[in-house]
Amino acid sequence: MTSSSGSPSDTIFCLICGGEASGIRFDVNACRACAAFFRRSVEVGHKYKCRRGTKGCDVSKEAFLQCRYCRYQRCKEVGMSIGRNARVKLLNTSSEEPEEPEASTSQSYMPNEGLTAFEGHKLKFDEALLLDEVSKILGAVCILFVFIPQTYF
Repeated sequence: MTSSSGSPSDTIFCLICGGEASGIRFDVNACRACAAFFRRSVEVGHKYKCRRGTKGCDVSKEAFLQCRYCRYQRCKEVGMSIGRNARVKLLNTSSEEPEEPEASTSQSYMPNEGLTAFEGHKLKFDEALLLDEVSKILGAVCILFVFIPQTYF
């Protein structure tokens, strides 16, 4: 996509593959191929795995046989999102593959699966469960501040 002057220096690049962007798609400058890939991934709810297992593959336009996992992660990293007016049917909002748990001393938060649900085109939620989850999160944050040394502030 070039400006009205048409000079190559005014070219806008796709934030995912680095190719020429055709406009703002899903909230970022993207080419049609990357926008279509993102839309299909979200619509169908694909669960990709990294081709090389490195989770850092080259997803540039020049890369031969792009890794779908890394390409989709790049889409999310640059901020691609399905807006509320987009005509994309969200079948699976969690698109990351389950990762093996790492040895860690910190506790991780896992939200209650039954907090929200789509009913038609409206988001339904249980207020009591949602408030309970929010209070758990805030409690964990307060505990975190107790254990962080004051040198970090």
